[in-house]
Amino acid sequence: MEKYLALIILAAPGFIAAKIAAILGVTSPKHGEIDSLASYLSYSFFSVLIAIIISLQLGIVDLSENWQGFTEKFSSVGFTVNLLLTTLFSAIAVGLSWALFGNNLFLRVLNFINVKSGRNKRCMNGSLLNRIFDDGREHFVIVSKDENKVAVGFIYSASDPSADKMELVVTEYPEYRAELKKVENNPDYQSYLRNVLQTYIDVENNIVITETEYPPEWSP
Repeated sequence: MEKYLALIILAAPGFIAAKIAAILGVTSPKHGEIDSLASYLSYSFFSVLIAIIISLQLGIVDLSENWQGFTEKFSSVGFTVNLLLTTLFSAIAVGLSWALFGNNLFLRVLNFINVKSGRNKRCMNGSLLNRIFDDGREHFVIVSKDENKVAVGFIYSASDPSADKMELVVTEYPEYRAELKKVENNPDYQSYLRNVLQTYIDVENNIVITETEYPPEWSP
């Protein structure tokens, strides 16, 4: 029984840290079981490492003990509770740190190396759609499918990159399409919508999402 508790404490921090990071925006494309397991093990490694350092400082564990002696300590309720709280704290710390600082810093460093090496930047944190639009800012977009305008407005929400299909919710009002119609019908008409900021293209599904500037009074 004690050995099972030890294994759970070693494995659980990775799942906790990964879930916290995912809730805070660290996403990734849908992947298989091996990739998922590798991701959890990576989180577990740092979570357990921090838990060990804290436990050593607090005197909860002793490096002079062997594995048998360590697992036998789980028969003590006090030891088990202290170690559980320590690993929980370390898992939360790793999840928060990776989501708020580590992930972006890691990608920036690697993409800096890519640029210096003459390569293109890579997006490893979810889909490009989430990367460019899931940044806490308001995005006014024109969504086209097979050259037909299917939505004009502000992005409200998007599906997670690990979902089976890409979904997008756009908040629309009649004045948005009315303004776009004026732009399309009158080449001389001055409008914020003429200022294109970026264009997202889903080549496979023939979807084009064009982000433009918008009048200040439209700000949600």
